[in-house]
Amino acid sequence: MDPGSGAYIISGLSPDSYRLRFNVSPYWDGSASVSPNLVSEYYDNVTDYNSARLVDVTTANATGVDALLTRGRSISGTVSLPDGIDPGWRRGIYVVASNNDGGFGSASVDPTTGRYTIAGLSAGKYVLQFAVNAVYEEGTQFTPNLVSEYYPDSLTRDGATAVDVTMTDAAGVDAFLAEGTAISGVVSLPEGAPSELLREVHVSAVGADGQSIGGGSTIDPATGAYTLERLPAGEHRIWFSASGYWNGAAYSQPRLASEYYDNSRTVDAATPVSTRDGDVANIDVELDYGARLAGSIDITALQNAVPDDVPSYGTYLMSDDGLTMYSGWGGDISEDSYSFDFAGLAPGTYRIAVTSSTWDETSSQSTPWSAQYLRNGDESTFTVKTGEELTEMTLTARPVNARISGTMTTAGFSQSPIDNVLGSALFYERIGDQWVRLPDDGARFDANQNGTTSFALAVPAGTYTVGFESDFATTGTDTREQWWDKRGSLGEATPISLSSGGVHANTDGSITPAGYAEPSTPRLFTDMPGHSFEKEVNWLAGKGITQGWEVSPGRHEFRPNAEILRGEMATFLYRLAGEPSYVPPNVSPFLDVSTDFVFYKQIAWLASTGISRGWETPGGVEFRPFAATSRDVMAAFLHRYYRPPSLATTISPFTDVTGSTVFANEILWLASEGISTGWDTGHGCHEYRPFQNG
Repeated sequence: MDPGSGAYIISGLSPDSYRLRFNVSPYWDGSASVSPNLVSEYYDNVTDYNSARLVDVTTANATGVDALLTRGRSISGTVSLPDGIDPGWRRGIYVVASNNDGGFGSASVDPTTGRYTIAGLSAGKYVLQFAVNAVYEEGTQFTPNLVSEYYPDSLTRDGATAVDVTMTDAAGVDAFLAEGTAISGVVSLPEGAPSELLREVHVSAVGADGQSIGGGSTIDPATGAYTLERLPAGEHRIWFSASGYWNGAAYSQPRLASEYYDNSRTVDAATPVSTRDGDVANIDVELDYGARLAGSIDITALQNAVPDDVPSYGTYLMSDDGLTMYSGWGGDISEDSYSFDFAGLAPGTYRIAVTSSTWDETSSQSTPWSAQYLRNGDESTFTVKTGEELTEMTLTARPVNARISGTMTTAGFSQSPIDNVLGSALFYERIGDQWVRLPDDGARFDANQNGTTSFALAVPAGTYTVGFESDFATTGTDTREQWWDKRGSLGEATPISLSSGGVHANTDGSITPAGYAEPSTPRLFTDMPGHSFEKEVNWLAGKGITQGWEVSPGRHEFRPNAEILRGEMATFLYRLAGEPSYVPPNVSPFLDVSTDFVFYKQIAWLASTGISRGWETPGGVEFRPFAATSRDVMAAFLHRYYRPPSLATTISPFTDVTGSTVFANEILWLASEGISTGWDTGHGCHEYRPFQNG
């Protein structure tokens, strides 16, 4: 870039579309390194790669691709060390600032003063890490025995407090790094095992929550010795992880089983190792051979059911106690089958699940779409012994032809920080005589703020329930959980039995802080208390969609069993739309609706939007405002109002709605969204009753 004019040119590009980054970096001014206090950015004025505007040079050069860099924010402070520590160790400390919007910056620490300054940050909130790295000195290197941490005084990113430079610079962001402790020992192999297997073992220290502490350690291939260094004084769980490695010619699957010290499969059952009194030695372990599950999964039934915006699938290996042992995403959902290979397993019983998700390009987030546990014939679990290999398994995905939807209401939580998880809707399948939770990563919906969060999941026919739980909450708040149908425990949860094509909507629940007193629901209508649809009717009133009948000053009735006339339905939809600005025509579009009719404006608006077309008669078009709104016409009105995309399936969940039903598509959409569940007529069958009024 020309330092005088700011002009630049990038040449030699092949015809394509590109993202441009204007990167600000230190430069040498002849006597010292200078870091300009400017914000690096992508074209056009964004800091996130995914939000960058593409520059197209497929057919011609692009000119005028300009940028105006903004002055940056800064974070500064001092890093202190314990007494007696060589100040030169500060040369190994780097301070890194980052956030979820693509903002990033870093700085080294002055070894004499301990001062640091990170400049060139875009406005926002940043997580700071004080990271300890190797120091190179006279041809050798060493890593200072200091404990890395996040600001302020946290070992994990989740426990960090963000530094806010939204409005101004932040100074005095200080840190005190503690001297590290060490844990050492020897890893032994099964009798007769080749010593090369030690190459697949990695040792790390984790906290009680399973999060890694420090960088871990490899194993000496000759002796099996290891040393974990730069650990904080405290209690640690030691994880001996066996994973595949490159043997020089190919990728080698793990042959050993991973475990926690001492001989535990889970972090909860691991024996803690305390370094509160200093270094600890002789934390030895003898690893055993692992088991293996491998084969193929036929996903034809899944492929035939998913909509076009479901791009790929996820595969999960779950232990019988619900732990995710392996997870990963596969290729295009259009594939008929794919293979799996899970090696290095501890002896035990496992399940294999497959999920699919939709992807939102705008938010760069995925949303669960379907989930299921696979079967091998009638078997849903697979048991292996030490070193046993089942390598020719053939699993088949079941059709995801049923659906569960609902809402999760969260109330009473603090909204700071904004990215907290307040609670989650989690799905369970009834397998045999027990509830088994579907994979958390593939069938979980989080609530991040007070209010209502919608969810929906496609599943095979079976028995399910939904829990509204705090397992993944990050608020630290003691919560009051519940399971579907307002049950206090999973054992009491009401089962949801779904046959092929079945839909269970209004699977609603809530999560609140323990002791939270929910505000009382106002009795808006005198004839609704205790009614099965009281909540829904009060919602209509709260939105101003219905006002009911005033029977005396201050007293109103809703009259839930009265028919809804077509003129009233037009008014409901007009209010649902927010009563948009609309001037009705001077000439009515309907023969039987005069311009002075009480609901003329609303009915004319309905016609202008195409929601209602009326009836063609020899004399013209009639609206028939005093006719009752039948259930099939109601479905048509709502479908035309929302204008949803085409359905992925034409399978009717109702026995009285077929392909020849006039508004079949609209009724199927109503069911797919959980707006109508119809009448349960027994034996897994439902009726919609399209010609019934109300």
